[in-house]
Amino acid sequence: MTTKGLVKTHYCIDEALFEKQSDLKSCRAILERFDKMSKVFSEMGTLYMVGGAVRDMVQGILPRDVDCTLELHPGKSINDVHKHTGCALSMGPVVGRNFPVLLYGGCEIAVCHDLYKDAVRRDFTINTMFLTCKQDPENKDNREILTIPGTWKDLNNGVLRMHGDMFQKFKDDPIRILRALRFAAGSNLIIEDNLHYKIHALRDLVKSPSVPKERVLLELIKGLICGNGYGFVKYLDEYELLEYFFPAVAALRGVDGAHYHHETVYTHVLNALKALDKVNLSFDLKLAALYHDVGKVTHELSDEGKVRFVGHDKTGKKLVEVDMKKWGFPKDTQKYVSTLVGNHMSMIGGKKSLMKLIIKLGKGGVSLKDFIWMKYADSRANMKTKTDFMYFWRMYKDCLKLLNPKHIPSVTDLTVDGHDVMVTLNIPSGKLVGDILKTLWQEYLDEKIENERPVLLKRMKEIYNEIVDKSEET
Repeated sequence: MTTKGLVKTHYCIDEALFEKQSDLKSCRAILERFDKMSKVFSEMGTLYMVGGAVRDMVQGILPRDVDCTLELHPGKSINDVHKHTGCALSMGPVVGRNFPVLLYGGCEIAVCHDLYKDAVRRDFTINTMFLTCKQDPENKDNREILTIPGTWKDLNNGVLRMHGDMFQKFKDDPIRILRALRFAAGSNLIIEDNLHYKIHALRDLVKSPSVPKERVLLELIKGLICGNGYGFVKYLDEYELLEYFFPAVAALRGVDGAHYHHETVYTHVLNALKALDKVNLSFDLKLAALYHDVGKVTHELSDEGKVRFVGHDKTGKKLVEVDMKKWGFPKDTQKYVSTLVGNHMSMIGGKKSLMKLIIKLGKGGVSLKDFIWMKYADSRANMKTKTDFMYFWRMYKDCLKLLNPKHIPSVTDLTVDGHDVMVTLNIPSGKLVGDILKTLWQEYLDEKIENERPVLLKRMKEIYNEIVDKSEET
């Protein structure tokens, strides 16, 4: 075990740091699983839990995922470990390249021959934390954490610092620029001065065509759901990267929110994202909150001199689609975000309007609950008037009374079906039957007729006669 150059610190899990007993219990379960894994690999090397998982636990936070490093015993190789343990081999990204990793029990395990060298190659001091398995079988929390010097000081002072040759590390892997902004935002860390200036100087590296879009997309996703997506976007703006990653959002800077808001539209969309930051919601929803008013980049003046944003929801939908395609967002995400942005101005006036809305949202995979969350975020982002959360909660509960939001209304909800059409009109099964039902459904949605069986039976005869008359004319 090569620990020369690393600082050892005794570690016992601090129960007082955990706000939730469930998180504490889950952390203990993670440690117990890690100890069992350590025994599996003990003949091949020394296993360490590493990086963010360790950093989170010492701060009383339940880790989202767990990564490990196996320091191999002299003369051992990753293939030896693979053969001895039977665990799978895969390829994992590091500094923009691929290297073999072990997969065991859903955990990704990197291998090294020198723990100190593995520590110094890592980007930030707070990520150079290596947790050992329990030292004393009688004391389940008796462990050690190995770090490079200065790590604990940076962690306690809330400082994000990069150790070693920053220029070379950013050059090797430009994605570290986005990682720095994500860590600073998500953990509310102060970016150390030297790191700050280096990011400014080298920020264009991340725009290189050689940087894989998949890795960029992953960092953008992690940034928006890090618990402070608002801060992440602000950092992108500060380091002049917002125009590159979210051009439609950057274009809102300086656009006056007029009498609708007491802030610029840019501030408004960032505040909408901020309103959802601390809530455990999907990345897609948070991205939609950030983009919901991008259509306001185009506006007009009324005769009274007031700014108007006519059709900004439809314009915004088109702008969203352009930005999403640039980074290759999954098609489901593109569809979801454009649907929610394009319908965020919709109002719920009653059962019929609610049914229409659910149909529109359903086509993009958007739930009624997500729509209500968007309404809440839009309201909370308004510096002029803010509506209480309970107002929207009551709105949602009222919608549940009107209609089951999990059910997407369709032509099958009519009180007549294809059999009724064939019997009433004495026609065979075929396209005509479907066309008549679709016409009835559309007229019902347009509130031209009621969904009552006698009304629909009468109307289907009229529709059939209209179709026959048209065919005779042609």
